[in-house]
Amino acid sequence: MKKIAIATLALGLTVSASKGQGLLSIGANRDYEEKIPFSVTLASSVGWDSNMNTTATNETESGYWQNGVSATYAAGDKTNHLSVGAHYSNIWYFDPAPGTEETYNNARVTLDYVTQISPRLTISDSFYLAYETEPDFLIGASINRRTSQYTYGYNNLAVSYAWARRFSTVTGYTLTGISYDDEVNSSQDHLEHIFSQQFRYSVSRMTTGTVDYRYKMTDYDNNTDAESTSHYLLAGIDHSFSPLLAGSLRVGAEMRDYDGPISDETRPYLEGSLNYRAGKNTMIRWYHFLGADDSDYAGFQSSYSYKTGVSMQHQLTERLAGNLALHYLNQQFEDSPYDVPDQTDNTFAGSAGVDYRLWRNIGLNATYWYTNTDSDNEFRTYERHRISLGLTATF
Repeated sequence: MKKIAIATLALGLTVSASKGQGLLSIGANRDYEEKIPFSVTLASSVGWDSNMNTTATNETESGYWQNGVSATYAAGDKTNHLSVGAHYSNIWYFDPAPGTEETYNNARVTLDYVTQISPRLTISDSFYLAYETEPDFLIGASINRRTSQYTYGYNNLAVSYAWARRFSTVTGYTLTGISYDDEVNSSQDHLEHIFSQQFRYSVSRMTTGTVDYRYKMTDYDNNTDAESTSHYLLAGIDHSFSPLLAGSLRVGAEMRDYDGPISDETRPYLEGSLNYRAGKNTMIRWYHFLGADDSDYAGFQSSYSYKTGVSMQHQLTERLAGNLALHYLNQQFEDSPYDVPDQTDNTFAGSAGVDYRLWRNIGLNATYWYTNTDSDNEFRTYERHRISLGLTATF
């Protein structure tokens, strides 16, 4: 059911992008960057995975070959624009772990649309759809380890209206969901509907205070005890420290009402980010999240998490660029239906890469990934290293 709903979402909406429910929504901004109207990139790489089945025992290492194609399109200006992106790749493991496939497919589609109807009214829509196996820690919507193929999508529609020079409102609706191909993780399959109302007051040219109310409904396919409705009351601030550096913070509480036997609860909620952008040469994002977490229940009925991470991209020279990402997740799992003790997972994930432009449109890249999960459940503890070396061609 969820997979059909997500596919319908992808086909039924005509505008959108990669900002919505999940960690990407924290401190999301819509700074327009003028790009080449249309480009296509072909990529091929070989690599090595030390623990492709992300298991605590019987680790399986394997080499792999990956090939992909990406396309982007952008049109418009800062007040009215449309950006579209699409990516597909497949990965072939030379020595797959027992019970796993040799080949996996990965695909993504993103759209971002903004239109200014009048000086007071702006409508925007963001869309993201992915079919993949690896966890994307920048999004934080999936289980924190490699799984079967899963489909994840969301759409976020927002209407902004300036009632006065200093006072404005933003009304939004977000639909997001995830569906796993295998039965093992099917208890995680769910849809979320989030209705939001934000009130904004410009204290100064650089600072805006906010009050947010959100209402969320979470519907599971095979885990009805975890279904819930939530009310969020948040206060926050958006501040530009300089033309290059901006920050966002929301703090408050989530009041969650479970449909099943789990006790209703009110817990602290926090989201915040810092974004630094120096043209096309340097981009840095640092995010924080604290709150109830629907991305993974690990056999329990409720989950509460703290997540933080930083991602950086920097043009070192005219030909050489580097990127770095570091993420930390603390996940607390509670209310087991099997009367087992509560459980805590701590995950550290990082990656580092370099891109070297050999010729005008040909590039060489190398990337290293590291993931380590330490869990009270020894079977969820694992360590993993991955490396890849590849070529890209952009037209």
